Amino acid sequence: MEEKNYTGAVPENRRGEAVTAEASRTFNDAALAAGFFTDTVRKLLDVNRWHEHAGEALARFVLTDSTGNAVEGEAREGLLMKIDIPGPGSQGGRRVRLGGDRRGQKGRFR
Repeated sequence: MEEKNYTGAVPENRRGEAVTAEASRTFNDAALAAGFFTDTVRKLLDVNRWHEHAGEALARFVLTDSTGNAVEGEAREGLLMKIDIPGPGSQGGRRVRLGGDRRGQKGRFR
């Protein structure tokens, strides 16, 4: 499967591993497809509950403001995402800004 970085918003992988995954679903009814899409978008924007779908042992994702305080609600431009991966290392996790990248491109979060 080839990498798909159509917008150029995903930075080049410089260390570690890259995993590219995709899936598709087919629906016989447009209403079912629309409902599935709406539910999937809701789950993607609900960062604070990703562990409920992926499993707590993999990583914990938390939306934060610029000072590191947890924020409830959907992901949106300007918030940060704290990623806490179990294992040795810092207790603080990593934070990444949602929205534009370092080149000033606009993000796709609403």
